[in-house]
Amino acid sequence: MSISRTEILSFFNINSNQSQKELSSLKVKSISPKKINNYVSRVIDIAKKSTSSENKEKYGILKNHVSFVCNSEINRNLSDKAESIKDSKLIKLKKEIIENKTKEALHIETLMCSAPLQNYLTAMLDRDSKFKRLSKSERNETLKYAYDLLDKRIDDKIKSKNLKVTTIANAKELISIICNEEFNDTTKESKQTHKRPSVDLSGLNIDISMDDFSSDVMQGIDDIIERNRKM
Repeated sequence: MSISRTEILSFFNINSNQSQKELSSLKVKSISPKKINNYVSRVIDIAKKSTSSENKEKYGILKNHVSFVCNSEINRNLSDKAESIKDSKLIKLKKEIIENKTKEALHIETLMCSAPLQNYLTAMLDRDSKFKRLSKSERNETLKYAYDLLDKRIDDKIKSKNLKVTTIANAKELISIICNEEFNDTTKESKQTHKRPSVDLSGLNIDISMDDFSSDVMQGIDDIIERNRKM
């Protein structure tokens, strides 16, 4: 069962004005959120100067970033499903279906495997002396915070400039719906497959009227009660 265009439009109408979830606070104290915010601002400035190859519009690279996030989100959802399903062939099949539905719904031709803006942000952090001294866990925590902030700032820019690009928040929500729908259908099919086959009684002269059945049962119970009284 595929998601209809009406459902897609309804989804975006409902979510278009919703505010994003608040960004989690940065727990790593040795590098300030303000500095990370400055790095993210520089990335957004670079995005402004980039143009789409199709119509030379500003912020053209943002569409590529949204496409990359979609690809990552699909893979994340499939990884979660794979832990419980453990069927690589089914996961591969569903991956193709989910990718096609996502591209159709979001008007994306290709799901990107690289993220230039994210890579540029990482490169700036790698040159930061305080970031270099972080432990592996602190580094991962800082990168997650920086990437989430970048996505939030990109969504803000998409909305403020009224760009013809789906926000990252909406894209993630839609992908979650598509993935759940696909695997719910699989669960239903599996249950149908394991149901006991129905028996065709049309060729047998058997009267299984529930009314007659109920009266026969009640009569039988009455007979038993009556016999017990006489004992």
